[in-house]
Amino acid sequence: MGLAGTGTATELVAWINGHPEFVDFPVDLGHERVVIIGNGNVALDLARVLTADPGPGPNRHRRSCAAGVPRLGGP
Repeated sequence: MGLAGTGTATELVAWINGHPEFVDFPVDLGHERVVIIGNGNVALDLARVLTADPGPGPNRHRRSCAAGVPRLGGP
């Protein structure tokens, strides 16, 4: 996208799923909030993954690099 701290859904989903070309994708986990622009299934899935408890259980499908994504707070 060309802007610092931004990325496409394709890039973030590839990183979460552990695609070999995106293992080193620069995801800054130092923020409490994220903005997802979109209204489809991918946007909802990203919001679900980013707000889910990273511990064991229903999120066990998350790859190890994404398992370190802290749960973002929300209402």
